[in-house]
Amino acid sequence: MNPMYWKAISKHDLITLSYWLIILTVSFLLVSRAAFGVIDDHHFTDSILSGKNLNFFIVPESGRFYPLDGQEYNLIAFLSKDPAWFYAFNALELILMAWLLVEIGKLATDGSNVYWPYGIALLLIFSPGFLLAWTRLLTPERNNLILFSIFVLNYLLFKRSQKYRHLIVSLLAATVALFYKETSFIFVGVMGITGWIFGSANRKERVLNSALCLIAVAWLIVYISFYVWAHPSHLYGQTQLSYFKSIPAGLG
Repeated sequence: MNPMYWKAISKHDLITLSYWLIILTVSFLLVSRAAFGVIDDHHFTDSILSGKNLNFFIVPESGRFYPLDGQEYNLIAFLSKDPAWFYAFNALELILMAWLLVEIGKLATDGSNVYWPYGIALLLIFSPGFLLAWTRLLTPERNNLILFSIFVLNYLLFKRSQKYRHLIVSLLAATVALFYKETSFIFVGVMGITGWIFGSANRKERVLNSALCLIAVAWLIVYISFYVWAHPSHLYGQTQLSYFKSIPAGLG
């Protein structure tokens, strides 16, 4: 190959190419090594593999509410019930997540460093929690991460462009993310509050931050009313220890 061709390729191009080769390799491995696991995947036995739909994950007695987890597999089951098809969806989500992380990094660094977004994205992707979410099927955190990444990306884009489409997408992503993890309202609320305190006085941004606060408060009120107060006798993860005694034990 002509040596001048390699001279024309910048370091940024090489890093970008290397990054996507790594992501595509991991995505391929997800599909090629696909198999049902021993943790949580037993839910497929009496649902999708028995010709039924995977149920919504709603357990009021223990305060669990993440109804959208795994619902995409009900649709994929129309095509095939082979685990490779389910993990192919995980692989596509990994590619999407890899792109979202880089785009968020570029906006966060304001383009001042072309290498950091790729490095930070790889650190996150190969972190234990991230790998666990992508190498299992019924992990609500996976779609929760994607939706919050879409939210953050559009939040940052809205602050730059003030275009309503970014405002709408960020609010929709934040709202849907609440249906994948009960504690998601904390992130939504914190984003709204910090936006109010440290953000611009721009009217459009005030609307976005106010909406985020309202979504978080409304979710908290509904959740406490229907799941905490309605079933106070048993909560998920509850022990015989008081909350104050369990905190130092957990830290230790």
